[in-house]
Amino acid sequence: MRKIFRRKLAPFLLAFLLIIQTIIGIFLPFDFSFKPPYLETQEASAASESWYDSNYSYRRAITINSNQVATTTDAFPVLATTTQNYLKTATNGGKVQSDSGHDIVFTDSDGQTLLNYEREKYSSSTGEIVYWINTSISSTTDKVIYMYYGNSGATDISSSTGVWDDNFVMVQHMQEYPTGTAPHMIDSTKYANNGTAESSMTNDDQVAGQIDGSLDFDGDGDYVVLPASNSIVSDAPITITAWAKSDVGTPDDNRIISFHRGSSVGSGLTIGTGVGGWNSYSNDGTTGSLLNSGVTVDTSKHQIVITNDDTTHKIYVDGVYKSQQTRGVSFGSFAGYIGHYEGVSMIYAWDGTIDEVRISNVVRSAGWIATEYNNQSDVANFITFGAEADNDTAGITINPTSGLTTTEAGATTTFTAVLDTEPTDDVSFNISSSDTTEGTVLPASLTFTSENWSDPRTITITGADDSIQDGNIAYTITNATSTSADGNYNGIDPTDVSITNTDNDTAGITINPTSGLTTTEAGAATTYTAVLNTEPTNDVSFNITSSDETEGTVSSSTIIFTDSDWNAPQTITITGVNDSIQDGNIAYTIINATSTSID
Repeated sequence: MRKIFRRKLAPFLLAFLLIIQTIIGIFLPFDFSFKPPYLETQEASAASESWYDSNYSYRRAITINSNQVATTTDAFPVLATTTQNYLKTATNGGKVQSDSGHDIVFTDSDGQTLLNYEREKYSSSTGEIVYWINTSISSTTDKVIYMYYGNSGATDISSSTGVWDDNFVMVQHMQEYPTGTAPHMIDSTKYANNGTAESSMTNDDQVAGQIDGSLDFDGDGDYVVLPASNSIVSDAPITITAWAKSDVGTPDDNRIISFHRGSSVGSGLTIGTGVGGWNSYSNDGTTGSLLNSGVTVDTSKHQIVITNDDTTHKIYVDGVYKSQQTRGVSFGSFAGYIGHYEGVSMIYAWDGTIDEVRISNVVRSAGWIATEYNNQSDVANFITFGAEADNDTAGITINPTSGLTTTEAGATTTFTAVLDTEPTDDVSFNISSSDTTEGTVLPASLTFTSENWSDPRTITITGADDSIQDGNIAYTITNATSTSADGNYNGIDPTDVSITNTDNDTAGITINPTSGLTTTEAGAATTYTAVLNTEPTNDVSFNITSSDETEGTVSSSTIIFTDSDWNAPQTITITGVNDSIQDGNIAYTIINATSTSID
C-alpha cells in the first residue's frame, strides 16, 4: 500500500514543484531555473541507449547550461575543466586507463557522434582535465554532450585544429615553458602561428593562469614574438582576446598585445592599460587614437577583447561591451608581440601575467564574447557533469539453453549460469525440473556474490528411468526469477533450459524358458514364466492354449498384468495327459496368444 501511495504522490509533488518554479520565474527578474531532485534522478538513470564504443566502460553527460549562453551558435569551443578522483588513472585509484588521458573522448547528444576536442591538460595523478570541445550551443535549450572514459586500448584521437574553426588564426594557451628550442608558445589552429619567447625568459616565468598555465612578464625584457604571417592579416575584420593580470595596476601605461602597421614603428593596433583603464590603441601611420574602456585596472585577472571592422573599433572587458570609436586600422602583415610594444620614443612592456591569447579574422559578436567569458571565468557554472553511467547491463547468462540430452540409463548433461555484471548485493534464484520422472537437477538454487559473480556455475541434470516405453520426452529446467537487494538484479528471469530424456524401454513379454520342457503321460508337470518388459499404462492380457490337449494341458487359459504387478513373473503349469496309446514321445506347443491392451 505504501509503494502505491508513493507512486501516486510523486507526480503530484513534481507538479507542485514545477508550479512553484513557474510562479518564481514570473515574479523574479532573473533566471531561477532548476530541476527537482526527483527529476534529476530520473534523468541520471535514463541514459541514452546508444553507446559510442563498448570498449569504453564509463561515460558522463555534460550539460552546457543555456542560461550561461548569450547566443545560439555552431562550432563553439567549450572549455571543460574539473578535478575528479574517477579521472585519475586506474593505477592512481581512478578509472582512466591511459597515462596521457587518451581514453577520454567526447560525443554529441546522440552518445555516438565524436566531437573534435583538444586536450590542453591531463593529470593522471590528480584527475585534473582541461579540454576544449567543439560543439553547438543554445541560449534557449540546455545542450548535452557525453564524456567517455575507461578504455585500455584507446589511442589518441584528439584534434586541436579540429576545435578551432578557420576564422581562428591564432590560439595560444600560454601553458608551455618559454625556454628550449623555439618556437615556445604553440598555436592550436591550423595556421601554426607559434610564438618565440625572448631569451631572458626562464621556466620560472611559467605560472598558474586563468585556465591552465600562463606567462609572467617582468615589465622589462620579457616578451613573445609572433610570426610575420599572411594568416594574421592586419586588415580588418579582426578580434583579439586575452586574459591579463597587472602586477602594478593603473595608471601604468603597458601593452598586452601589439601589432605594427607594415614596418612603421609606433603604428598599428594594441591592447593594454593606461590612465583610462583597460584600453586599445590604434594608429594608421598618421593619426593615433586611444579607445578607453573606463574600467579601472587592478591586480585581478580580466578578459580583454577588442574588435575592429575597419570602421568601428570596440573594446570589451570581462565579456561586457564598454566603448567604441568610428575608425579602424590596418596594420599589414608584420610581426606582433605578446607583452611588448615598440613606440616611437619608448617601449611599453607588460608587467604581469598573460593567458589564452586568441586572434580571429572575423568580428566576433557581443553574444559570442559574453559566452566565452562566462565559460572561461566560471566553468563550473557553465557546464554540469552528470552521474556516471556504465555500459554494463545486469543480467544472468545461461549457456547452453537448448540441445541438451539425458537418458533413462542415467546419463547426465550440464549447463552454466553466470552474472553479466558485478552486483552490489547477493543474487539468488531457484532451479527446478518440470518433470522429475524424466530428469532431476542439482543444485536446486544458486547464489552469486560480489566476489564470485563472474565465475560460471555448473548445473547438472540426471536422466530418470520411468520403465515405460514412452519415447524420447522433452522437459524443461526452470530458472526462477532472481531475488536481490540490488535493484538491478532483483526480478531478472533467467532463460530456461530445454532437455530431452532418451527412452531406453521397449514393450514386450518375456517367456522363460521357451523350450526344453517335458511332461509325462504319468501326469508329471512342468512350468514356465511370463513377465512384461516395461510398465504398461493399462492392463495387458493374453490367452494360453495347448496345441494338443491329449498330450498336455495348461493351468490357466488367460494371464493378466496390471501397472502394479507388471514386473512380477507369473507361472504357467503344463500337465502331461495319458492317452493309453503307445505312440512314443510326442512334441506339442503351448501357444501364448497375441496380447490385448488399451496401452
